Amino acid sequence: AIKNIGRGFIQAVMREREQAPFTSLYDFCDRMAGSDINKRAVENLIRSGAFDALGARRSQLIQVYESVMDAVADSRRQNLEGQMDFFSLADGGSGGRKNVKEIPLPDIDEYTPEERMLMEKETTGLYLSGHPMDQYREAVRRLGAPTIGSILGDFAQEGGPTRFADDQRITICGIVTSSKTKTTRNNSLMAYVTVEDDTASIELLCFARVLESCGPYLKENQAVVVKGRLSVRDEKAPQILCDSAYPLSAAGAPAAEGQAGKAPDQVLYLKFPSLDHPSVRHMKLVFQMFPGNVAVKMVMADTRKVYGTHASLHEALLQEARETLGEANVVVK
Repeated sequence: AIKNIGRGFIQAVMREREQAPFTSLYDFCDRMAGSDINKRAVENLIRSGAFDALGARRSQLIQVYESVMDAVADSRRQNLEGQMDFFSLADGGSGGRKNVKEIPLPDIDEYTPEERMLMEKETTGLYLSGHPMDQYREAVRRLGAPTIGSILGDFAQEGGPTRFADDQRITICGIVTSSKTKTTRNNSLMAYVTVEDDTASIELLCFARVLESCGPYLKENQAVVVKGRLSVRDEKAPQILCDSAYPLSAAGAPAAEGQAGKAPDQVLYLKFPSLDHPSVRHMKLVFQMFPGNVAVKMVMADTRKVYGTHASLHEALLQEARETLGEANVVVK
């Protein structure tokens, strides 16, 4: 499954491993040097976790693998050029390469579990050492969201579904794994978005209205809560007609707890160019995704008029406001 790794190379690795286990990255590169090994293949082996059993961190190996491969290539070149003396050939028939020093590994921290999982997904199409949803189990439990696997399994039953139905309103949680946009016949934008949890994956159909308000949250590798309606057509796998999506991190605490640590008298001030500016409509949609009891004052720069609403002071909301209006126009007092 690993990208840039061919069948011939896999078989060569397996044959070599039968002679003796690999002991280090240098040992691997040295012994495989005669095969069709290349830097991209070695990098993907590291990123997918293939070298984890040898005791070095992936972060360390990523730092040194090019130097290791260059050192192996230099050593072999010298052998071919006859620069090793005759007696070194008696060293186990290795042409003296066993005397080449291992390249020291830098003392650096390992990648985070999330970074490692992302590397695995990029190189193999699978999460191997865990699933990004692991850290959100409590939030998913609070939301009472069914697993994607349970939805697909219900529709796959011989006698037909018993728990779910076409057009049923539903909330699911998962990681966005792909997103493809296309233009519809009436020239508006829509997207096919795949969301997966640790049981299965499902496709969302997202139309222009949803993309306008929730598009930023439907990017690859985002953990999201999706609300919508089930759509089951003919022999196709169930899909979800998406009504809204917001970050799963925003669902990490109930609304009351979400205000913990925030002074009840805090106010969020937002400055907009004018009432008819697109940013006003966009932020109103964002407020709907983060319900709460913190006062929000929306100040119009052109008329000086102030409009009020309420929302949760979640970091994701503040970040969205800063990106939409600019840092200087978002103040919490």
